[in-house]
Amino acid sequence: MLKTFNKKVINNFGWALLGRVFAAILQATGIILLARWEEVENFGIVASMLALGVLVHALIDFGLTTYSVKERSAGNMAHLYSCMSHNRKFATLFGLLSSFITFLLGYYISSFFYLLLPVGVWIAYERQSDFLISFFIADSKNKIATKLLTHRRLLSLVLFIALYFLSVQVTLAYMLAIALAALASYLQVKYLLSNEIAALNQKFFTFKELFSHTFPFWINSFFAQLRNVDVVIVTVILGPVFGALFGVANRVVSPLSMVSSSMATVVLPSVSKGDIRKHEFYKYTVFATALSSIPYICLFFLSSLAVPLLLGEKYNDVVPILEVLSLGLIFFSASSVLGSVMQGVGLQKRVAQVNVMATSIYILFLIPVAYWGGIMYAVYSLCIFFILRLLMMAFYLNRGLKNG
Repeated sequence: MLKTFNKKVINNFGWALLGRVFAAILQATGIILLARWEEVENFGIVASMLALGVLVHALIDFGLTTYSVKERSAGNMAHLYSCMSHNRKFATLFGLLSSFITFLLGYYISSFFYLLLPVGVWIAYERQSDFLISFFIADSKNKIATKLLTHRRLLSLVLFIALYFLSVQVTLAYMLAIALAALASYLQVKYLLSNEIAALNQKFFTFKELFSHTFPFWINSFFAQLRNVDVVIVTVILGPVFGALFGVANRVVSPLSMVSSSMATVVLPSVSKGDIRKHEFYKYTVFATALSSIPYICLFFLSSLAVPLLLGEKYNDVVPILEVLSLGLIFFSASSVLGSVMQGVGLQKRVAQVNVMATSIYILFLIPVAYWGGIMYAVYSLCIFFILRLLMMAFYLNRGLKNG
């Protein structure tokens, strides 16, 4: 069967899948240990802050990373230096702002927030590291990209465990670990790309000039990540305990979604270069979705055994949440791949429109649903959002191909 697929694309799929699965396991291990070692209420707060951190990552990117992948893979290098410069500027600025806001929360609300102060370092350097790693992705060097990501996750986990056993408070140990790992990753990838960075066209474009190109990619990524606010909404409406249950489920399955995101990442440059032809779009979507759904299916059947073993009995109520989410994420995988296909053929504005509409509907409905229905209805809402997003992506891609 694989003979009918482009070998180059399959090779990139293989490296992306292998590396992202291992990286996902490492990140999930860190989240599981944090949930197990920290108090349930405190973990609910940490999960909310991490969800906001992911949203800030998408906010400060301004579409620069995805746009750079698309342009570099197509051989257009003119804007790369300016994109890198603006990425560094915004990452540093918002990193400092995040730490300042966290300090104010610690001063005015609870001293527990002081333990989250390293969040600024994490946001600043992980954002810059991800941008530079995208150079390898654009060049179809997914083996290097996945190794760099794996190194960061492994270092983060090792540091977290080491700091915990050195009697550092568990939340502070986790935040320090992800911050230091992000810094180390940035320094590593910057060193590896030092010659390529020096060779980039030094002509500078203002952010206003670039934003007209990157805006659709930014809207797409920002609204795709906006759904992470659901953890914060559940925490505010139902309290930190239910927020912890919803949060631990989201944080455990979130690393698994890296598998589907890696498939989507490989598809974008492959479509831009023409390695995947128009009549093959849906074939590759089914193939990528099938591969990325394997961990979700495993989670569905093993969650009742895995949760008590890994998280402890205090998280037994997470089992039905994980079972429902694991099925819903299959639709999320398919929509992620379709979104990259659409971006690769120039339908990035449609992708942005889909994410704006679907995410807005989800967030608006989640508030009353969580208030009157409770946590399980909030989970059902999330799965419906995944299905709605997929259907809208398929509709617009099919119409775009017919018109194109």
